[in-house]
Amino acid sequence: MIGVDDFERLRLDVNGFGFDALAKGPKDGELVLLLHGFPQFADAWVPLMRPLAEAGYRALAVDQRGYSPGARPPKIKHYRTEHLVSDALGFADAVGANTFHLVGHDWGGLLAWQIAAEHSERVHSLTVLSTPHKNAFLDALRTDSDQKWRSKYIPLFRMPGHVAERILQSGKPQRLGIAYQGKVHECSVSENLRRLNEPNALTAALNWYRAIDMKSRIGKVAVPVLYIWGSEDFALGRTAAEKTSAYVTGPYRFEPLKGKSHWLLEEAPEQITALVLEHLAASRDRPRESAIAVSVSKRSDMSPVLLFDLNGTLLDTHALASELRKIFGRKLSLREWFTKVVQYSMAITLAGDYREFGEIAAAVLELEAAALGFKIVKTDVERVRNAMKRLPAFPDVEPALNRLQEAAVRLAVLTNSAPASVEEQVRHAGLEEFFERLISVGAVKRFKPAPETYRAAAQSLNVDVRDIIMVAAHHWDLMGAARAGCRTAFLAREGKTILPGAPQPDFVAENMKDLANQILTITQSRRSSKAVVMSGAAAIALIGTALIGSRYMNRITGSALRDSGFPENRK
Repeated sequence: MIGVDDFERLRLDVNGFGFDALAKGPKDGELVLLLHGFPQFADAWVPLMRPLAEAGYRALAVDQRGYSPGARPPKIKHYRTEHLVSDALGFADAVGANTFHLVGHDWGGLLAWQIAAEHSERVHSLTVLSTPHKNAFLDALRTDSDQKWRSKYIPLFRMPGHVAERILQSGKPQRLGIAYQGKVHECSVSENLRRLNEPNALTAALNWYRAIDMKSRIGKVAVPVLYIWGSEDFALGRTAAEKTSAYVTGPYRFEPLKGKSHWLLEEAPEQITALVLEHLAASRDRPRESAIAVSVSKRSDMSPVLLFDLNGTLLDTHALASELRKIFGRKLSLREWFTKVVQYSMAITLAGDYREFGEIAAAVLELEAAALGFKIVKTDVERVRNAMKRLPAFPDVEPALNRLQEAAVRLAVLTNSAPASVEEQVRHAGLEEFFERLISVGAVKRFKPAPETYRAAAQSLNVDVRDIIMVAAHHWDLMGAARAGCRTAFLAREGKTILPGAPQPDFVAENMKDLANQILTITQSRRSSKAVVMSGAAAIALIGTALIGSRYMNRITGSALRDSGFPENRK
């Protein structure tokens, strides 16, 4: 890394991966989380991090998924946007920040827009360099010939067989270096190319583009926004930039910089710094409405979203019974222990406090051991906690989820498990491909059945709470969901029943197959006729705006594209 000798170097353990990060500024300062784009790393933010630290902020920049050597999973699906968003929230969690200011450029800007739209309760302010709101880009791509021209090179980046890697890494100097347009210092370019030439690094970076889902739009942003765009940005035209205001409902400032390119911080560091510091100060003084208590104002005209409880509903907690028997024999049943874990989590929420679910589970384990006269050691506790992260899915889950997914039903998870545990649990159970979002109550720090958790989930999914069907095998979970305004579906696993006299769920099913049948019956009748039809170009378009515009792509590919056996697209 260039010029970071006086910075703190951190390793953040998030979602089962190790991320390299740079930090600067007082540890008790308000966090400013900075998200880089392609093809750059965390040190791209150094010119902004120094003045942020001098102003009393805690600046944190991270080499994101694929860019950190310890966070390069092999499959394209591992780079879906929901995983990248989860990583970013995890970065803040890892340094103990529940709320933060968010700054993004290029791909980092895309994530920043989505985080601010879906997790506004955590974001003090949003600053984005270059990248428009996702919906504004989609609008421009559909209607603006200039934007279509700027984006027509994109199929190269999504070609199978590592075609893009071969082309971008060919030539001396490497063609990838042309992307920086001569605006980035040569030392930084050389260092970036060196790191991207590490094993699997460029493939991991390009997998962001290959994994993005352009079929769905994101919500509007209510937090204070500063959007800075250069009039000479080669990948993004004026139409998308100007349309962005339509997707911001909070305080908004648009700063077009005449004559500046995509590389704004490199070209105008003093101007960018002044704008960002002014924006952060204004946002700090502005009162914020609680986003947790507010649901989306307009009902969705799409099919309902199925929001699943995880432990005991999708994942079989009986796998924990054998671990408990190793410690307690027959003295403590799984049901007794888990019931007390839920009881204490609810009590902690009522008391206005929060501890992670796994931590509570471990504490209850020790409490029960003391009450029963058993001596429990640290390895016993860790064994149970690890078993919680590796629960298998019930046999009826995957076939039913597959049917629902094939029918284009939106699927998500809402769980009491901690954010760092959710992805590991779902990945181990082999269910990660089914869900568009894995939502932990850790974002609001209140356990289910507190109604706030379901409202926050609705906001994260950009739907009205009335368009959610909460699915759980625990009736207490559904009582909280109903109180928040959701519809509910009770999965009567192993003879579980509904509390006598309590409100009845909207759906009752004996198993997941039965539930899928019921849900598909109503979704087929409700499905809107207003399907969003995207052109072939839009379906493969990307928002990562550090992509190389057509005139630069011609220089990069040139004869290399023809030599690779792929005809050039001249349309």
